[in-house]
Amino acid sequence: MKKRILFIIMAVLTFVVVLSACGGKKNSDTNTNTGTNPPAECTHNWESQSSTATCTTAGIETFKCSLCQATKEENAAALGHDMQFVDTVAPTCQEGGWDNYACARENCDATEKKHETEPSYAPEAHDFQDAGVAPTCTTAGYEDRICSRCGNSAGARVPLYALGHTYERADFDGTTGATRVEPTCETNGSITYTCQADGCGETVTKTYEDLIGAEATEADKALAATLAMLGHKYEEAEDKSNVKEEVKPTCTTAGYIIHTCQNGCGGEQKTVSGYEKLNHTFERNPDESSWTYVTTLEPTCITKGTAWVVCTEEGCGYNTKDDEVANPAKYSKDVDPTGAHIFDKNPTVKEPTCVDAGYTTYYCSVDEGCTASENRDDTAPTNHGNGESWELIPEDLKDGKPFCKTDGNWNYQCKDCKATAYNVKGDTPIENAIHTGYTKGDFTGGIAPTCVTRGKYYCSECETLFEGYPDDTAADATNVHTYDKKGEVTPSTCTVYGYTTYHCSGDKTCTASERRDYTPLAAHDYSDPSDDGTITCFKCAKSYRDVTTATKTDVDTLCTCGNKGTAACKCQLKVEFIATKAPDAAFDLTANTAFSKVFLHDVYEKDENGNIKKDQDGDPIVTGQEYYGPALIILNGEAGTTYTITVYDENDVAITTYDIIVDGEDVGDANVVTSVSGAVAKVSLEEVWEDIAKVEITASTAATVQMYYAI
Repeated sequence: MKKRILFIIMAVLTFVVVLSACGGKKNSDTNTNTGTNPPAECTHNWESQSSTATCTTAGIETFKCSLCQATKEENAAALGHDMQFVDTVAPTCQEGGWDNYACARENCDATEKKHETEPSYAPEAHDFQDAGVAPTCTTAGYEDRICSRCGNSAGARVPLYALGHTYERADFDGTTGATRVEPTCETNGSITYTCQADGCGETVTKTYEDLIGAEATEADKALAATLAMLGHKYEEAEDKSNVKEEVKPTCTTAGYIIHTCQNGCGGEQKTVSGYEKLNHTFERNPDESSWTYVTTLEPTCITKGTAWVVCTEEGCGYNTKDDEVANPAKYSKDVDPTGAHIFDKNPTVKEPTCVDAGYTTYYCSVDEGCTASENRDDTAPTNHGNGESWELIPEDLKDGKPFCKTDGNWNYQCKDCKATAYNVKGDTPIENAIHTGYTKGDFTGGIAPTCVTRGKYYCSECETLFEGYPDDTAADATNVHTYDKKGEVTPSTCTVYGYTTYHCSGDKTCTASERRDYTPLAAHDYSDPSDDGTITCFKCAKSYRDVTTATKTDVDTLCTCGNKGTAACKCQLKVEFIATKAPDAAFDLTANTAFSKVFLHDVYEKDENGNIKKDQDGDPIVTGQEYYGPALIILNGEAGTTYTITVYDENDVAITTYDIIVDGEDVGDANVVTSVSGAVAKVSLEEVWEDIAKVEITASTAATVQMYYAI
């Protein structure tokens, strides 16, 4: 109904506005023209140019004739609002609803509510929120829902009772939600339970006394047993771990022992029973052979001392001499003289003679009754007046010189002491003036020189043998040995060649010898290979590893000394002659077909400890290449197989001058091994292995080859 009335009013207003606009335009043609005078014959066609009217205020509207350009102004009525629908506000539980309108004209912010309605009382119009109060362990609560818009409740409040504390277990089992105060040696324990309800935290404590009352349950009593006072435990532990201190009793003081409580409470108990002061112990057995004595009267070099028995208990040392009535017959003994003289009294000098040294005699000053002495401060003999007292013996001279009847001696006598000596002044015999009955170099009747002994001449004038004079080289020892006396035989081992020792027969005093008749090395006696291919000789205890297919890097990994690559490192594999069995890793040789192998290996960069460096991908860093040949080759074919082995250096030139050793026997300088007895040939190349860059092998029959590296 309201909308219909509003529509009629709007229609009437629109008609009035249109009618007044038509009348205004007519009047303006005759009365309100303010522009240029148009020609009288022009029928104007007015067009609106601008207007200053707004929605709510009147203004002036300007017109212009499109035919003659004449202008005019007219009063313009207010435009009125151009209200347009914006949105709808729905009714709630407290307020009605409406439609929002706004003026659509420029620079106008007018608004208007239309189509208003009453508040809504439908349930969905309320905004009910939970407004209850939760109960706690000690306070009640309630449930309620209140509309946030109007404050009305959705219904009657529902009361909620207090929850009561939650200690988890009604029987207080001593575990859930519990904190124990453990019993000690002197106090009972207790257990405190904490309420498990969120935000509560109240506690209740049960003591030992609470749990043993008249109304205690069996569970209470069992729990109380775990809280009962422990009592101290001072008895000694089996491992004596609770012995804090023990002082053994002595002959002069009592002792004690202190035990700590084994429960760890820190309590201590001191026991003195059983630690009473001991009696002195003076003897160990009835024959008194092991009594312990201490000397109270020190002996001298020749006079006895006296020693008394002392207590033998550790740390005592009580001396029986200190008894009120000492008993020397039972508790003392004599101490033998020391024999330690001090020679510093009454020095007496004895002058030297021609042959006897002089000296000074000193007497002992330790004991007045001691007569011991010693001679010191020796002076050299006068040496026959330093040689000036020697005179030639006249009866040994002929024309003032010795002659062969006296064996050519220059005999002297000391005029001071009458001692005699030969050639004390270094006289030199004169040839043909001493022994004249012999010919130099002719040992007829004498003894010719040997390998180690000078020869002796026979003098026909004096009929004696004499050794050739020092300047006679014909009498010198020949130093030419005759090794024809066979001696001991030293057998070969797997590491040392055997030989026979021959001794010199040229002189019975000669000890010279030489070794001959060397025998080949004995074969090694190796164990079976271990899991890693290692074999050990039972005779020499050396171990070797098969590295036939190993590269230089593989050999390096055998070193464990930690400083690989330095002069101090001696642990690289050292290979000698090895097993006679052809290994599984051996190379196959076809009969009369050349087999060759080049020994060119990578060289790796290493750190200061000799370990191979690696790049970011984990690969070894290669710095170059080098040759690294074998030290031993084992060839396995049929008996009597002929093998030809040629080795080359890095310039591909054959190496032909070196000692080849086959099965322990040196076959000379060669590079061909022929007529091998047996199926296996063990060829040592250790002399040239460092120079080997390539090995070439042929065999007259099918065979295998195994190679071993060395350092």
